[in-house]
Amino acid sequence: MTNGVVLLFSEQWPIIIATETPFMDSPEHPSRLELEKAWQNRVRRAFSQYQKKSKCTSQVIDEWQSVRESSPNPDGVLAIQLARREESLALAEYMRVLLIYRDLVIHSLIPEEAPNKDRL
Repeated sequence: MTNGVVLLFSEQWPIIIATETPFMDSPEHPSRLELEKAWQNRVRRAFSQYQKKSKCTSQVIDEWQSVRESSPNPDGVLAIQLARREESLALAEYMRVLLIYRDLVIHSLIPEEAPNKDRL
């Protein structure tokens, strides 16, 4: 057992089986329900951020397509690449947070990361 987590090792990767929750219902730590709500809010924020970045990417592409024939500009291609990179980072963060939330709700794995610390 490591940090309250029971690990079984297969040939390819460790499999997390269960976690102890010694701090649940203690005054300095949130209840399970509070933790789930906090992570659910974080999932919503991450998804909202991804939607904003996706919309921004679409706008950059639309702008580039509307002006590329009249004035070809390599900066437009760079702007698209940067917008897509931002969108990809936002999607990766959303998926990461969603997996943490899934593990909490489905598998009862308590995340080590605080739910109120956004990365992006």
